[in-house]
Amino acid sequence: MPIGHRSKVLPIPHIPEHTKYIEAGPLIIGVEYRVVNAEISRKYLASLAMDPAKPKAVTVRAGDSADGGVSIHVFAREASNLVEYFRIDCFGSEPHYHYCYPQIEEQDRVFLDRTVEPDAQKWAYEKLEHHLPRILEHVGAAALAKQVRSQQIAAVLPEVRKAFSAAAAKAEAMPQQA
Repeated sequence: MPIGHRSKVLPIPHIPEHTKYIEAGPLIIGVEYRVVNAEISRKYLASLAMDPAKPKAVTVRAGDSADGGVSIHVFAREASNLVEYFRIDCFGSEPHYHYCYPQIEEQDRVFLDRTVEPDAQKWAYEKLEHHLPRILEHVGAAALAKQVRSQQIAAVLPEVRKAFSAAAAKAEAMPQQA
């Protein structure tokens, strides 16, 4: 059973030139500031509609209001591509995370309950440090999960925190990107 809202598309991709990449053993953690709004969501869906390999009846939530903040992406390199397995969007209005299933091109988006998790950034670091293997297993990347070592993640968390702070500081300068 899906956790959260299941969409038959992967999340809107990160913007490589706005992302700080941090190597963590077999994983690459990407940190970027992003804004998502109805126009950006519609453009993404339109790009999928133009791809003959993608389903034509794709729907994702595309609200009228914008939200944004720092996103933390968990990637692995497969061939020459970065494949995203998990994303935490520490957004101002609706912090949430995505379980990404690249093998079937789907995602589960789950909103944080701010009643019990009021600090999305703290929640994100805790998940990165203590739960990545289970998360990777959940999204069908069991072989990758077996390669992840907690000390590799713990060693890069200071750099992730620094990148998070730098991305948050750019928020005012980059209000219209995805």
